[in-house]
This record gives sequence, structure tokens and C-alpha cells, in this order.
Amino acid sequence: MMRTSLNKWRNAFFILTATVVLVIMSAVGWLYFGLPNTSSNDFVPPHITDKEGASFSVETSTEDLNFWLQNKLNNEEGTEFYSIYIDDAVYFEATVDAFGITLPIYMILSPHVTDEGNIELLEESFSVGNISLPSTRVFELIESRTDLPEWISVIPNEQKLYVNVREGMSENVEIKVTSFDLSLDDIAFDIRFIQ
Repeated sequence: MMRTSLNKWRNAFFILTATVVLVIMSAVGWLYFGLPNTSSNDFVPPHITDKEGASFSVETSTEDLNFWLQNKLNNEEGTEFYSIYIDDAVYFEATVDAFGITLPIYMILSPHVTDEGNIELLEESFSVGNISLPSTRVFELIESRTDLPEWISVIPNEQKLYVNVREGMSENVEIKVTSFDLSLDDIAFDIRFIQ
């Protein structure tokens, strides 16, 4: 009778272990193969022309920019699933759900000012919990599972985020980035009030 009881527990242990392994393998398989493959889509940055209006040059610090960014994101929907913070680099954190498991994503991004006065955030490093994924897949995961504002585009095949500050901030105000050097805390914008 004792032997029968031990066999039941051993069988239950093996069934539970097999179930856990199957769920983990399914989640990893979904992360690798279940996401839509967007790497073939080519992103075309918007062509932006300067509008008429009064223009001012503004210099700011990372501290003030973080304050403004948090206020801007707090007015967007879905921001409880991600955060963006600027320090010596741009730090992006998000959580996504896969098979009932919440996966944390941490990214360090390097900012680059485009010719149009927008910002590209290029991937320096990332982690997705304890799972090893190619960076293209991480960007595809962010694109498909986070509800970023319309003015932030995810470009998986180039491992970057495109921040359209020129068209995404306000209908009455156009912001053009002229300098974004975090190592020198040199952040400057041209702000134009559109007539």
C-alpha cells in the first residue's frame, strides 16, 4: 500500500513537471514563432515641412524633460504597461503577457536626432526576463503587445523606436529637436506656434 502511494506521488510529480516544461516551451515557441514577422516592413519616416508661425529656441535639462515626458505619457492610454525615463541614456521598461505569464522587458536606447528634427532611439542593450531572444523579436513583441502612442513607431528590423515629436505633440505647437546629447545634458528644441 505504501508502494502504491509512492507511485501515485511520483507519477503526479512527473505529470506536473512535464506540464510546466510544456507551458514554458509553448511560451518560448510563441515568442519565437507566434509573433507577426514585421521585419520585412520598411519604415518610411514622414516628410515634414516647416510651417509658418512664431518660433522660439528652448534649452532644457534631462530632469525637466523627464518631468514633461511623464506628464505627456500620463495623458496617454495604456501607459501603465510601459515607462520611459531619460538619464545618461533612454531607459524603456514594459511588461507583456504571454500564456498568462507576465514578461518584463528592459531596454537601454541611445538617442539620435534626425534631419527632420525627430528622435530615433537605437537599441544598446535589452533583456526579456530570463529568456534569450533576438533583438528583432523583442521589438516585434513591443510592437504587438504594447499600446504606444501614435507618435512613437517601433521599427523591429532596425532595432529602434522612432519618436515623431514634430507631428505628435500638439496641433497648435510644432516641436523640432535641434540637440539631444545626454552625456553633456545638452537638449535643445525649436518650438513654433502655428498660425
